[in-house]
Amino acid sequence: MDPEAARTARDSLDLAFHMSNILETGLDRHTLSVLIALCEMGINPESLAAVVKELRRESPPPSSSTETDNMAVTMALQLFYEEEDDWQQRDFATFY
Repeated sequence: MDPEAARTARDSLDLAFHMSNILETGLDRHTLSVLIALCEMGINPESLAAVVKELRRESPPPSSSTETDNMAVTMALQLFYEEEDDWQQRDFATFY
């Protein structure tokens, strides 16, 4: 990624994170960036929001909201790749 594109991506994430904080979503920067990347991959944003809300509602209180958010992201990835046998083989490092 060229430096200008990287700066634009960082600025966009900064803005999204600021909006997330104003709305008191409780999402950390990392989780927010993963959720944005999943939306860019074509996953329905309303479905992602439902997964995060459901996991937060049903899960016992984690040691941090990041733990719950990471579970939500993992579940969303599983749903996205449920028809593919090798979803666990994929390299998701680009999201982190």
